[in-house]
Amino acid sequence: MADTSKSENPGSLRKSFLSLSLESTRKSYYPQLQKQLEAAKENELRLKVLLDNLPACVSFVDATEHYVFVNSRYVKKTGLEFNDIVGHSVEEILGTGNYSAIRDHIRAALDGKQIVIENTTGQNEETRWFETSYIPIINSQGNVTGFHIFEIDLTDKRKSEQEKEKLQ
Repeated sequence: MADTSKSENPGSLRKSFLSLSLESTRKSYYPQLQKQLEAAKENELRLKVLLDNLPACVSFVDATEHYVFVNSRYVKKTGLEFNDIVGHSVEEILGTGNYSAIRDHIRAALDGKQIVIENTTGQNEETRWFETSYIPIINSQGNVTGFHIFEIDLTDKRKSEQEKEKLQ
């Protein structure tokens, strides 16, 4: 006597099971992932607001010396647009002469060393003082993935100190 019960194809049973399993997983984890994504977006927005309102030029440069991020003060200082900076190399944005002046600092940061320098631009009444920090970012494997440049304008402080010295 022949078996009259339908025998299911093992491949189609497996597909059904995987489909149900995937749907169940999506239903249970999707809301959680959505909340985490929304929280990450909120944190990113808070960080951007903070960085854009700091009294400093802030940028992040990757290991290939290309800008990944610049804050609004950095954009204003360069006179360029955000999208004209991000994705371009430091040398492209600063020019060969300015780049060669900071190349050693960049290389040191890419070697994992934090560098803090004080420099000036202009002369006499036009002189401006800056403190610039090159801060390497090192991943969990110990590799430098890039560095932050944090530049503070010290001009008002230095001029105030000069005036104080003159008065004394």
